Amino acid sequence: MGGLAGVPRHTFAAMFGAVIAQGRDYRETFQVFRPGFDLSEEREKRAQAGQPEHFDNSDL
Repeated sequence: MGGLAGVPRHTFAAMFGAVIAQGRDYRETFQVFRPGFDLSEEREKRAQAGQPEHFDNSDL
């Protein structure tokens, strides 16, 4: 995950962990940094730009 512009990866990861630990939906993390963020819309934009979301063993 590339994170959001202007948000250091470790900051995003810490908030992501806190949201998950509280039993909340992981997508709420994005709202902390960018209210109104639409994950589905952003995924579609990436795909249209030729950079679709992709995860494999190297991400682990």
